[in-house]
Amino acid sequence: MPTSSQPLVLLVDDDRDTRELYRLIFEMAGYAVADAGTIAGAIHLASVTPPLVAVCDWCLPDGSGLDLATALRADSPCTVLIALTGVSFDRAELEQAVAIDPNDAEAQVALGVAARGDGKFDLARKAYERALDIEPDYPPALYNLGVLYMDFDKVPAKAKDFLTQYTQSVGNDDPKRADAVSRLKELK
Repeated sequence: MPTSSQPLVLLVDDDRDTRELYRLIFEMAGYAVADAGTIAGAIHLASVTPPLVAVCDWCLPDGSGLDLATALRADSPCTVLIALTGVSFDRAELEQAVAIDPNDAEAQVALGVAARGDGKFDLARKAYERALDIEPDYPPALYNLGVLYMDFDKVPAKAKDFLTQYTQSVGNDDPKRADAVSRLKELK
């Protein structure tokens, strides 16, 4: 376990090669790194030195990334949690993830996107609005509300308002800005 003054990143993946790749990346960026292949190993390491960031695979031999996130949140509420996976999440899994940290605007937007994909537009709207309650002017929430009001709810005035706020809150290099500008031209 690193004992340096560098911020600690905890890598949790059952694939040794993946852990080594991430280790190299984070060490080159100046972080101390600890790694584990199981939830039990990760919890042990985190109990010795709480990590600044935990990067974990979603599917682990002794449980899910959600199980690990729940355990880490209990002992280290300030640890930033990043889940990596090649598996698609369904809305129920996203709702469980949001329950771990209901004040995570990014998770709220992810839940909204999943709900919109399921045709649950009211749930999507509530998730995007919750993201804006957490972080006013949060660009992904503004953009997704604009798209929801334009494409699904057919409320052009609200779509225009949210898309305008979005374009004003992001730089020209934002990947969704061109789409938002195009949508605004369509709404005129």
